[in-house]
Amino acid sequence: MKKIVTLLISALLCVACSKEEQNSKELKLALLHTADTLPVIVAKNNLFFEEEGIDVTLIKFVSAAERDSAFQAGQVDAMSADLVGTTLMRGAGMDVKIPILTMGHKPGIGRVAILKSPHSSISQAKDLEGKEIGLSLNTVIEYIADQLLATEGIDYNEVKKTSVPSIPTRLNMLIENQIDAVVLPDPLAAYAEEKGAQVLLDDKQDNLGQAVLTFHGKYLDSHEETVKAFIRAYNKAVRELLSHPEDYQELLTETIRLPKGMNYEVVEFPENQVPLEKHYLRVKQWLESKGTLKVDIPYDTLVSDAYLE
Repeated sequence: MKKIVTLLISALLCVACSKEEQNSKELKLALLHTADTLPVIVAKNNLFFEEEGIDVTLIKFVSAAERDSAFQAGQVDAMSADLVGTTLMRGAGMDVKIPILTMGHKPGIGRVAILKSPHSSISQAKDLEGKEIGLSLNTVIEYIADQLLATEGIDYNEVKKTSVPSIPTRLNMLIENQIDAVVLPDPLAAYAEEKGAQVLLDDKQDNLGQAVLTFHGKYLDSHEETVKAFIRAYNKAVRELLSHPEDYQELLTETIRLPKGMNYEVVEFPENQVPLEKHYLRVKQWLESKGTLKVDIPYDTLVSDAYLE
């Protein structure tokens, strides 16, 4: 009899815990110091999350490795990310899902470029064959680099890829002529140009890199209303940035830690969108061709528009 009572109490406690989790309005979000995170910061600073009745904690990380570790350990519920990294996590067996796109809805926004050093003998993209290119391996940066090289008929195996995960280190190596070429995102690509580096290829004509917010699948399943409220507040911040971009120039500079004397315009962010299937399939095919993705991940198991209103 005591056993039955104990089991009943345990079951009731489990149900109570589950309901408490579902009713929770808290969300912990990991961010990098990148431009795509600006709407989240604006929503936090302008109290848009509070207006929606949710408690959002922003935790900033210096590196993607630190961010990923916190996410994988369950220390945060969601993180700023991209299609490449999120697909690799799902491929490794993690229950993750993308409910919103944060950058990459229009060509030319969030440019990534391959640049040659100021004193390099390289004169055109074709000259990259056999040359050393600094980038971060198995990331969206390498994906974009390979896509750009392909437009010039250059196989990615024909260049010498050097792993330089730190973007500031990559920038300094380029400017100091310590490497033939590197891959950099704006605004640091633009800054490198000011210092004498030259763009060989960039993705201004295409949407190669999509920034997203990636959530634990379990969190999405148990916090549907919280996620919807989060996205409503996020969309309000996007509209605010579109209406008054000049008011947030200084905040953007602080967010992405720009070098002194350098400005970067507040761009247009996507509102109430998810990554398109064609963009995901291109990433998926690239990962499969490299042998880094060994399981099939259908688009609708990784991306969900169910939380958009």
